Amino acid sequence: MQNKGLEVLLSYSGNIAPGLSLTVTGNVATYRNKVTKLPAEVLTSYPGNGQDKTILGRSINSTFGYVADGLFRSQKEVDDYANQIGKGLGRIRYKDLNNDGVIDDKDRDYIGKGDPEFTYGLNVSLEYKHFDLSFFLQGIQGLQVYNTYKTYTDFSSLWPGTNWGQRTLSAWTPQHPDATIPALTLVDRNNENRTSTYFLEPGSYLKLRNLQLGYSFQHLFSKRLQTARVYIQGSNLLTFKSRKFTATDPENPNNAYPIPVIGTIGLNLSF
Repeated sequence: MQNKGLEVLLSYSGNIAPGLSLTVTGNVATYRNKVTKLPAEVLTSYPGNGQDKTILGRSINSTFGYVADGLFRSQKEVDDYANQIGKGLGRIRYKDLNNDGVIDDKDRDYIGKGDPEFTYGLNVSLEYKHFDLSFFLQGIQGLQVYNTYKTYTDFSSLWPGTNWGQRTLSAWTPQHPDATIPALTLVDRNNENRTSTYFLEPGSYLKLRNLQLGYSFQHLFSKRLQTARVYIQGSNLLTFKSRKFTATDPENPNNAYPIPVIGTIGLNLSF
């Protein structure tokens, strides 16, 4: 496996006004990943069909699956389309990539990769007399994530017996033919849980990872204390994401435990 990349980091530290100091560090990085060699007998363990479409020459984070082509909106579309088991009104239509009139595993292809175009960060610290303020911003740009939360939010058939997501209120019906959410059903005859572009969404984000405000008060105790500082801190306070990402957090698109917001109050003393 081959990785090639570039990282740039710039820093500044100095006084910008009487009694006010500033330290800023910014970084941006990019990389490209490629699988260069594998024993033939293990190719099928990686995304691909192990024959004419293999992971060789592609990113290890590639996704292999079907191309979702909207929903069937009329009976004529259903009747005229390729032989797709389970097709019907309001069901997801999958592209016939090899044009053989049948939707099967031969219509799978590489549909995305989980490598960002670049990552970036900004660390800022300000000090004014006895006060200090610091924050850290971190972001990822230009990647697709596989949003498995759609299994719960968009379907009533993939996890029967569980609560349905609010997005199912906008599901396809004959009265709402332009809907993008599949019609509700309790039986998944169309195999809509298959790996497809329906679950791929923009995963770019910018997060306020850390914000801290502190006050140093050792000067109030003459030489009795070497350090005396109180602070308040918050972690994971803000997330900016694409509106096209339908779940909560693009950093967590795969049903993992949520990344919590954490608040901390602290006191540092040294004698």
